Amino acid sequence: MKLEITQEKHNVFFKRKEYMFLITHEQEATPSKQKLLEELSKFLNVEKEKIDIKYIMTKKGMSQSVAKVWVKE
Repeated sequence: MKLEITQEKHNVFFKRKEYMFLITHEQEATPSKQKLLEELSKFLNVEKEKIDIKYIMTKKGMSQSVAKVWVKE
């Protein structure tokens, strides 16, 4: 699984960072939230408890997904 940040926003009011990720998962199914949570924790170097995955959406017929993620500060 390969992760790439496509969009990053710092939300001062809610004290969090909001990310959009492009996830490439060749020859694999769409990653579960639990598996993605573990990968994001390593990728962002943040505790799992601070990460909130809003959604994971797979592009039809492709091995790529888009995920919206919020990270508490």
